[in-house]
Amino acid sequence: MTRAQLIQIATEYARQNGWQEADYEVTDVTTKGTCSVTFTGKTKRPGNHFTVYLDCKTGKVLRLIPGR
Repeated sequence: MTRAQLIQIATEYARQNGWQEADYEVTDVTTKGTCSVTFTGKTKRPGNHFTVYLDCKTGKVLRLIPGR
């Protein structure tokens, strides 16, 4: 899957799970091994980030890990 496709899938998954797209921006995308898309909150505060892990070939979301 392309970087853009991974971001799109991760963004949609996050939206479906209550994360507001307008409050976060993509800060990192990993495409080797297990793919991941990391989002960081536009308002800086502890724990205001999360990462969505995906299968690189199928785009299936594996899990969402919120910041702490």
